[in-house]
This record gives sequence, structure tokens and C-alpha cells, in this order.
Amino acid sequence: MSGTPSPSRATSSAAYICVLLTRLVAAALVSSFIMGALATAFQYIRVVPLILDAEAFEVAEPPNPNATHEHDEGLANDHSHADNDEEWAPAEGAERGGFTLLSNFIVSLGFSLLILGISVLHQEHVSMRSGLQRGVAGWVIFMAGPCVGLSPELPGMAAAALVDRQWWWVYSVAFGTAGFGIALLASCVPPPPKPASADSGKAANQRTIDALRHSALQATILAVAVVVAVIPHLTGAPHPHTTGQEIETATTCGASHVACERAGPPSEMAAAFAVWCLATAFAYWVCLGVVCASAYNLAMGFEAPVPGEVSPTIELAEASATTTDVI
Repeated sequence: MSGTPSPSRATSSAAYICVLLTRLVAAALVSSFIMGALATAFQYIRVVPLILDAEAFEVAEPPNPNATHEHDEGLANDHSHADNDEEWAPAEGAERGGFTLLSNFIVSLGFSLLILGISVLHQEHVSMRSGLQRGVAGWVIFMAGPCVGLSPELPGMAAAALVDRQWWWVYSVAFGTAGFGIALLASCVPPPPKPASADSGKAANQRTIDALRHSALQATILAVAVVVAVIPHLTGAPHPHTTGQEIETATTCGASHVACERAGPPSEMAAAFAVWCLATAFAYWVCLGVVCASAYNLAMGFEAPVPGEVSPTIELAEASATTTDVI
């Protein structure tokens, strides 16, 4: 009936938000399952084999030639206590691969929610090109930028404390995100308006001046974005020689575990690991952007636009003519 009150705006808004969150979570779960499996497959191509090879170079205490053999029973008890105090680690093989897959799924879930949340702001169909662009932007912010100051490290390499490196990564990502956001403002600067009289010489000069001002403003914004993004690198990343941390040089070389004085794995292995980490992360982020774009369009009910297709429009008068009041 016409006298029946319509649902309140608060109820409609709450229902819309619930449906939106449900669809976003569903899209994020689907994306994280796909990307968790892809990330694990990418890592097992070259990254994980390099880690396994480098674990033979991890720091180990060299044997003490002056050690005595007195109190054998007490030493045996101490050794058993030391074994019990060792940190737990997954076993080689399927258990380690399973935990790698689980960690990749959790990380992919967080990144998927981030990309999908950005897609919601536009409230429109996300093209594959936009997905690729967002994936590359994520790789630059979360991987390439921090790696400039703190490269990926293999087991056995001399490194600063883990907490210091983690905080510096967060520090670098925060400023990288801020710099990227400032850079986006350069594309949002409106172009100069066209003068009314385009034939006069004065109008041509005014167009040139406006174009120069527009380019100068964009260049200034980009320069500010670069300065903001490189602030963490100007302050310096945590390294053992900068934090005053003692570097342990007693390592075991190769599978034979022969004591040597070389600090960690060979430099060529470390360089290959850094390159493969960057390449694997790039492939991961590109696929993540495309998968999230597809999952978002499916979850929100957006169909891919057909080139050259014109969506039909309904005239206001025609729509109002077909509307009747139910009494």
C-alpha cells in the first residue's frame, strides 16, 4: 500500500554493508587459495632449493680442543637439556611444504583484502590492466622498495637482529605507500582549460604557459613523492656493522660440516637468492592483481565490458510513465 513506510536508510545501509563484506571476504578467500598454491609453486622452483643449500652454511659453534672429558654424566644431562631447549622447526619434506603453503595462504589473504578494498573505492568493473597495475604497485611497495636497503638473506648470512629488520621493513613500506599515494596525485591534477579564442597569438601563448605550469606542478608532486619514498633509505637500514652487533664468522662449510672462517654462504649464492626472490615476488604480485580483479568482478556481479557495445538507456519520461501507485 502507498501508506506503508519504506525501510529506513540505516537498515538498508547495514544490509548493504553486510552483503558487501560477505562478497569481499568470499573473493579474498578464493584469491588467497589460488595465490597460496601459486606462491608455493613459484618458491619451490628456485627460492626453496637455495634456502636448503644455504642451511649447510648456518653458524655452528666450532669444536673446543681444550674441552675435558670429565663429568661425562653431567655433560650428557646438559646435552639432553640443550636438545630439549632447541626451537621447534617443521620436518623436511611434506611437513615443511605444508607450513609453507599455510603461510603463503595467510599472507595472500591479507594482500587480497588490501587490493579488494582498493577496488571497492571505485565501485566499478576492474579491468585486467588495472589488476596488473595494482599488482606491480604492490611489488614495488612491499618487495622492491625494501630490498633496495635490505636484500633477502639466506640462512647463515650475517644480519642484524630480526626485530630491527622487521620494524625497518614496516618503516620502508609505510613511506613507500605514502610516496606512491603522493605520486598518484600528479595524475589527478586537472589539465589547464582551453582558451575561448584559439586562433589568436595571445591564446597560443596562454596555452603554452598553462601547459608549462601544469607540467611543473606534476613534476613537483613527483619529486615530493620520491623524497618521501626514499626517506627510510636515507636514514639507513639495520646491518650488523651499523648496529654494533657482533658478527659470528665460525661457520660450517658444505654438507661435510667442516669448520671454516667464511661468514655464511658464498656471495654468488646470496646474489642468486636475491634475484630469484625479486623475480618470484614479481610473478606473484602480477598474478595476485589479475586474480583479485577477476574475483572482485565475479563477487560484485560486474560483467566485462564488450568493446563497441552501448548500454541501453531508459528515458526518464518513459520510466515514469510505467510507474503506477498501488492503493
